[in-house]
Amino acid sequence: YYLTRVEVLRLARCIKDLETRALILLTFGTGSRPGELHGATALPAQGAFLMPETKNGERQLKPVPMKLRRYMRHWPLSRHYSRYTARWREARKLAGLEHIHMHDLRHSTASELISRGATLGQVKEVLGHVSVQATMRYAHLHASARQTLLDSIWQKTPHPTTATSGTGRRKPA
Repeated sequence: YYLTRVEVLRLARCIKDLETRALILLTFGTGSRPGELHGATALPAQGAFLMPETKNGERQLKPVPMKLRRYMRHWPLSRHYSRYTARWREARKLAGLEHIHMHDLRHSTASELISRGATLGQVKEVLGHVSVQATMRYAHLHASARQTLLDSIWQKTPHPTTATSGTGRRKPA
């Protein structure tokens, strides 16, 4: 199950602790691994986080969406990571999303980007993956985006990948 942006916001509203809310929103907003974001260095002047050595062994600069930059003021976070996961569990219960794990936010970022038209290569860069194959495990279209794609088959517009010749016949692709 992959959360939509609206579901992430609903979940965040269930979190009263502002540091935990910031961690959740910025995990989704940056596509970061939550544990790595917890230990990241905030660079507010650059609107980014400097991530510690990641799973891939690299340090990475993660841009933060303008709308979420105000949450950077909570860094460095003041408590051990386990305190945030405990508050996460409470919030997801209140939101009726007990089956969601914190790392699912990263998957949800990828799915939201794909559903909004991002390419696999772009999502790979956002997530910091080494290969597109790794990204493919994360990126799933939301049901509404799948519906829109399927509906587009039946729209009365020319197919974008084929042109017609002067005879009215389609040229082979």
